[in-house]
Amino acid sequence: MTRPDLPTGLYEQLLTSDLQQGIGALRSVVTQVDDPEVPDVLGEFVGRQVTHALRDLKPEQRVEVVNRLLAGLTSDVVAPGPQQLMALAREEQPGVWSLLQVRPAVPLSRPALLTNGPSDPKLGAELRAELGSADRVDLLCAFVKWT
Repeated sequence: MTRPDLPTGLYEQLLTSDLQQGIGALRSVVTQVDDPEVPDVLGEFVGRQVTHALRDLKPEQRVEVVNRLLAGLTSDVVAPGPQQLMALAREEQPGVWSLLQVRPAVPLSRPALLTNGPSDPKLGAELRAELGSADRVDLLCAFVKWT
């Protein structure tokens, strides 16, 4: 049976049993995922699936479920809470600790498109905050000005 919610068009979607069944008799182009890309493609898919499933769980169940999933992959598990490390400081000289206090508005783990709109974080402030803790910088920047 063909899924009516699959419009004609281009896709880059991991083929699953549900999707394969949903395609039905439609014409499709399916290719093998290139070996170097397999970990990223599978990881992104699993991440999306886990995120969706975690939303449906009670808050007190989420860490337990993630740790059960991780148990088959690694010895590292999520600490109760869950909590995030937000900063770390080292003693540079006896009694002198440096800790960056300015955090960017956009989380460090997420890419961002800054358009300099009225409600967006300002590009200059975000760059200063990011550069303060960066060990590497990748920046793609284009400026368009309407006059």
